[in-house]
Amino acid sequence: MIALLLLALLQAAAPQTHRTTLADSAAEARQPVRVSATLQPAAPYSHRPSLADSAAEAPNAVRDSNALPPAAPLVDRTAFADSAQARTTGRVSDAPHSSTPQTQWASLAARAAAARKAGRDSDALQLYEQALHLKPGWGDGWWNVAAIEYERNNYAAARDALRKLVALDPKAVAGLALLGICEYKTGDFDAALEHLDAAHTIGLGPANPLGNAAIYYLAVLLNRQGRHDAAAGLLLSAPENKVVAPALLEAIGLTGLRLAKLPEDLTPAEKDMALAVGRALAAPEAEATAALRALLEAHPDQPNLHYLYGMVLLHGDTAAAFEQFQRELARDPKHVPSLLAIVNEMERESQYSQALPYAQRAVAAEPDNFAAHAILGRVLISLDRTAEGVRELETAKQLEPGSPQIYFSLASAYAKLGRTEDAEKARAEFLRLKNGGNAGH
Repeated sequence: MIALLLLALLQAAAPQTHRTTLADSAAEARQPVRVSATLQPAAPYSHRPSLADSAAEAPNAVRDSNALPPAAPLVDRTAFADSAQARTTGRVSDAPHSSTPQTQWASLAARAAAARKAGRDSDALQLYEQALHLKPGWGDGWWNVAAIEYERNNYAAARDALRKLVALDPKAVAGLALLGICEYKTGDFDAALEHLDAAHTIGLGPANPLGNAAIYYLAVLLNRQGRHDAAAGLLLSAPENKVVAPALLEAIGLTGLRLAKLPEDLTPAEKDMALAVGRALAAPEAEATAALRALLEAHPDQPNLHYLYGMVLLHGDTAAAFEQFQRELARDPKHVPSLLAIVNEMERESQYSQALPYAQRAVAAEPDNFAAHAILGRVLISLDRTAEGVRELETAKQLEPGSPQIYFSLASAYAKLGRTEDAEKARAEFLRLKNGGNAGH
């Protein structure tokens, strides 16, 4: 699949950055799940839906006809399995009714679990709410209330219950993920991005019953924010044989076109173009190349399409790829992705003098782009203009203090200038960040 090749090229083209969002790479998107002990679904992780699960493929999933296209990844129903008997908190029993608050709560919790298991969700919801009135710190109760409300498409009510839950346990990974999804569905996109990001950072991955939906929603939010490569890193890491759902292909196409919109905000023409690009990127390499070439013949002025085609060609035909980058630049002389792609390839071939004007153009076009400053710094240092290069790298460090690669480059440059103490500090920071440290002290 050409998507995997393109993902590798995207990763190679960008300076290494410490993870500050949900998935800057496919490796991060496949991290093992580390679920909080207080919110671990009782159901075994035997059902592993693809990123492209749809209503037809997941009959037990919650169906939502409002927030996303019908084929969008859905929340797996197994994520809501009653977990009262399987978690370390909130354990209940069939204790007889008693007047003490603890036994009253235990009886209500047991009856709620039984009603939930029997499919009597209205009864279960009422019982859970009564039990929570007695024990508001019961995490499992808030989770089950949220699950019932979500399945009824009552996203605001589910959101409110999940906020109670994550206030009790800020590392409740499934709660954070479902909270982010509910916030997306209620239009609170900034909060949704924050909570989906937190879920992934803690360790929610595609193997989790909530993982595929969470990855999808996070990716489209990152793309909306203009973080197209990070979004592509999430979406393109799906298993090759699972990238089939139209909504997923459409989202992949959005990242490829670098169109900073949510899927539901697209015009009909944009939807058609995004879907066509997504299908091309999910195809084998020869088919993808032919499909993108045909799209360009039909839409030669489509923004970012020459750049995307160039990235696909870069693997096997550098000259043809450069021609596409130049065509993109003819359409938009300040197209920074094309400028950086050219500089990266010229730097790889040690063509530093040729790379310099393109790197300078990238910085001039986007002065706040840390990657542009970083690569300009490296090119200047390679041309023995070390002091100038250090200034660019230091600017890049200020813009993105969590990038290990910037500190690696700075360590080498400082040593070249005889700034031994600064070189040691930069080297130590590089090692700290590389080993998972947070930016700053």
